[in-house]
Amino acid sequence: MYKQIGKTYRARAEENTPRVNIVSRMFEVAIEGLDAAIEAAVAGRIEDRHTATSRVSNILMLLRQHLDFDKGLEIASNLDRLYAYCMSQLVTFETRNDPEMAAQVRSILKPLCDAWQQLANEAPVEQEVASQPLRSAVNA
Repeated sequence: MYKQIGKTYRARAEENTPRVNIVSRMFEVAIEGLDAAIEAAVAGRIEDRHTATSRVSNILMLLRQHLDFDKGLEIASNLDRLYAYCMSQLVTFETRNDPEMAAQVRSILKPLCDAWQQLANEAPVEQEVASQPLRSAVNA
């Protein structure tokens, strides 16, 4: 019973979460995933590395899918190329088990993560609420 109440509460809270907070959290989860993937690669835990890398790749794919090229113009185009590059680096990381590849992706995403966190902290409360696919990526 309490489990269901907790799920319902979390679902309602997520429905009202501003988009900027969701995107900020997605970047945080991606950074956490990269850290876990690097650690797993160094320790030789291939399955853990793959699981963490897949999660990061899924987040990057969702971020790419939700770029608004009509409003974002050049910024959206640049982010699209950056996310595509990061995804290709993660494929190379997976095939070579080279932690430096994942560290490079982390160094690219960390400043974006910091910027989104700053936006989330400064943003007004009445923002556009995030769509279901973005919310579900954070909880995957």
